[in-house]
Amino acid sequence: MKRNQKKVLAIAACAAVAAGIGVSLAFIFKSGNGGSNTLPESSSAIVADNSSVDSGTDSGIDTTIEENVDIYLSHSYPELADEDMITLSQLAENKEAYEDNIMSEDYGNIVFTARPDIFVPDEIGKYQMQYLDEYFDNAEEVIKYFVGDEYDESKIMDYRKMEDPIFYPISIHYEDGEYSAEYENVQISGIYVSVGNTGQVIYVDECENDDMYIDGLSDVTEEKTYFLQTDYTDETYSFGENDLSISQYAEMVDGCIDSVLEIMGYKGGVGQIAIVAQKDESGNIYMKSEMANFYKQLPITPYFPMSSIAEQECILKETKDSLFPLDAVTTNGSAIQEFNIQSLFKDYKTIEGYDKIVAPDKAAKLLSDKLAPYLQDNEIVGMGLSYYPYYVGDIQAEPRIEGADPEATQVYELTPFWTFYFDLDPSIIGLVDCKTGEVAYIHNVP
Repeated sequence: MKRNQKKVLAIAACAAVAAGIGVSLAFIFKSGNGGSNTLPESSSAIVADNSSVDSGTDSGIDTTIEENVDIYLSHSYPELADEDMITLSQLAENKEAYEDNIMSEDYGNIVFTARPDIFVPDEIGKYQMQYLDEYFDNAEEVIKYFVGDEYDESKIMDYRKMEDPIFYPISIHYEDGEYSAEYENVQISGIYVSVGNTGQVIYVDECENDDMYIDGLSDVTEEKTYFLQTDYTDETYSFGENDLSISQYAEMVDGCIDSVLEIMGYKGGVGQIAIVAQKDESGNIYMKSEMANFYKQLPITPYFPMSSIAEQECILKETKDSLFPLDAVTTNGSAIQEFNIQSLFKDYKTIEGYDKIVAPDKAAKLLSDKLAPYLQDNEIVGMGLSYYPYYVGDIQAEPRIEGADPEATQVYELTPFWTFYFDLDPSIIGLVDCKTGEVAYIHNVP
């Protein structure tokens, strides 16, 4: 999503809430793009089993949730032999051999730019998850983590206390700066931190204009994406007085994720996918970690289908309420200046555990064959297992204010795919269903 679009959506969301219209937007003003390091199991921010949070199946009222939803506009089942399907144990034991097969294959229409480093989860299947609701534990401690010694309690804005709140999710803000003369309650300078009831955490060290966020460079002369689940080349960028390598920034972001989630008391659920570095003619550097929500150790694809070059083929149904990507940005090379977690999730229900999945080299071949009429000489910057989220209903929770309408928390069904990343901004990805081998292609080019 482009930066100017974010501001329009933000204002529309605020206006709709203020007018009493039911808005199901899981963000305040922001959407970014998401990321993960090489998935070390020692990192609490990446071991995302979400099991430390109670299930929501016993909470709320008037719950209507679909199960085993059909997420395809049309079906095209490929033929799969017994040897095409493998267990997770087989994947773990033969991981390097599968990676060798992928790199040595001449696909004709797709090229892998770096060797994949496939992460193997402990389990895989189809699940349902729901947003956290009414999360405010340690909200002020989260704010203090970002603000540091400059923390001033008088700068706290508690929007939970408003009968007609302008923000969704309902949130506690730290606002230390000037506001827009054109748009009410839009901060345009100074430090901004928000902790929302869905587990949202947003920090900006210096708001910019009406946008509030740190924009990418306008005159980009060089841009490179480092997909962290590959054998990427660890390059160093000069930010004037500070030098920062890709691995150093990944470690910096991992540390921030770990610290924030530890304060929140939330086990796992956020990680990095890639780092994007931009450079302009003046030598300015903009470095962004593309992050994502994780579930049972795997990223949840934050990209949703808006269009596809394959007409009615290879298209997933558009979900009613999509997730938004997460990010962390630096422009000085010494600190994270923007950090964005849109929401956190907890278990709702297990639909089905998978005993076997399509082998990764077979998935790459299925993708290549299906997209042969549409793609030629396209580069894939990374691949791995991920979950595709599809909205299946709301849990009606008790209203925040006595006498108000019931509030809702969204439930999503997660389907596992082999995910092939052609590009992240705009989002161009290929998906191969881990169970059926069906191919989907998301091609969101503005």
